[in-house]
Amino acid sequence: MYGQNEDSDHDSESRSSDKEGDEENEDVVFLEANENVEEAREPEQERRTDQAGENRMQRDEAAPRRSERKWKPVSRPGYVAFLASEDHTSEPSTIEEAMAGTESQNWVKAMLEEIHSLRKNDTWDEVDRPPGVKPLAVKWVFKKKLTESGEIRYKARLVAKGCAQIKGRDYHEVFSPVIRHSQD
Repeated sequence: MYGQNEDSDHDSESRSSDKEGDEENEDVVFLEANENVEEAREPEQERRTDQAGENRMQRDEAAPRRSERKWKPVSRPGYVAFLASEDHTSEPSTIEEAMAGTESQNWVKAMLEEIHSLRKNDTWDEVDRPPGVKPLAVKWVFKKKLTESGEIRYKARLVAKGCAQIKGRDYHEVFSPVIRHSQD
């Protein structure tokens, strides 16, 4: 027959003989009246010792083995070279540092460009300060950037210190003097 196993006839015969009860199970031990009871228990004791031996072997096999591979530290020369090339100390963190450094003329030019950009884009409206209200402080953030040609570009940003806002008074307003991009 197509798609049928050759052993399928044998399987069907063994199933039918199981149903009839003609075959004896090998694990069954019959106690005859004439035999000694201790002789019948012998195979059971042997089975127990075999199982105990198998359990010991499984425990021995399950024990983890130590790796024989020698440990060597990870080498990342490119990463170290990149970090060495980055000089974060050359960027001033305050306006005083920017004006005291040797690159002060470049930082002044970058600050003037930022102020010009803020005015050109109508970023803020000048209003009279209400009495008893302290305006939010601003901070200059200085960064050196590389252009596509590899030249250093000095960039200055004027940011509001929003962390000084007081809950309940203009707390949900956003104060950030940044450039807005108009969509023309």
